[in-house]
Amino acid sequence: MVSGTGASADPHAVLLAGSGGFAAAVGPISLPEAGRELLYRLQDCPGHGASLDPAGYLEALLNFIFSQQQKDFQQLHGSSGMPKSLVCGSLAHSVTACLYFLPPHGPTQLDLVLMAGLAPHVALLPVVGKADSMTDDEAQDCVRLVRHMLAQPEEYVPGLKPIKLYRSYDSELPFLLNTRSPPIAAPGAAAEAGQAGLHTLLQLLTGDEVYGPLDHAWDNYTTFCSAYEDAGGSSIADLVSAACAAATQAVMPSCAAIDEVSKQLDQKQQEADLLRTALEVIQSKADEWQARHRAAQAATSKESKFLDELWQVFATYRSKLNHKYHSISQYTGIIFSDELKERLPQLK
Repeated sequence: MVSGTGASADPHAVLLAGSGGFAAAVGPISLPEAGRELLYRLQDCPGHGASLDPAGYLEALLNFIFSQQQKDFQQLHGSSGMPKSLVCGSLAHSVTACLYFLPPHGPTQLDLVLMAGLAPHVALLPVVGKADSMTDDEAQDCVRLVRHMLAQPEEYVPGLKPIKLYRSYDSELPFLLNTRSPPIAAPGAAAEAGQAGLHTLLQLLTGDEVYGPLDHAWDNYTTFCSAYEDAGGSSIADLVSAACAAATQAVMPSCAAIDEVSKQLDQKQQEADLLRTALEVIQSKADEWQARHRAAQAATSKESKFLDELWQVFATYRSKLNHKYHSISQYTGIIFSDELKERLPQLK
């Protein structure tokens, strides 16, 4: 099983559909010392990329691991009474190891959470590619950073406990691997480390050391069998949910918490809608009063103009009081506006 960080297909659709298109069979590889042959199946898992549902991605990975163990459970009829020495390497479906490919700049916070969730259920082997493109100092810094982040993940993800990796007696993790052969960079310690990392990884998976991961896989399988039998031995859904919750509850919001926040947001949205409606009513009233105010101002201006004209008529008439037998219109007709004549017809 190979997990990565690149953007790819929807992991839920790929893993839950059987993932046949992302698997490759290798072998048989002979182990002369043990007189046995091993068959390998490499399962590529789409990387989380920019997933907006990290808990759902981890759930898909755990569902795949448990479903493979479930197949062995049905084939072997459980695990009770079977000594490890006889059944080592007999798990035809269970995931033996997970090669978790990390970016050269080190794990992301999501990588740490995912590895913490996978480690209790599978032998986790972190791998850093592109060692041949690094300088010697960059390679050393990368290894130190990855080891520190795995040993002290709470510094990067509050609440996350140290990640328990699988380690053989002479393996150093993470593995540095060259991306191309021969290395694209000039020969140096980084390129040599990449070659050495590949050699160590191959020894771990195809040499005498392979019995370590196989034993580890059997231990994980027996743990699964106990939990599966306790759950009724019919469905892995509850086991997947429990394992996912145990891995994420300290560092990711639970579904209940998300639902609660969602309800609070809906309530706030309703309150905002009510306030918006009230503001619209207030704005409508304000517009109405503003229109009335403008109309009143216009009427006041009109009345003021009328009074000015009327005063002008009065002043003109007063100045002509000594002129007998002359009508006022003789003197003021030229200054009457049509509106004034309409309102004071007697001036005619």
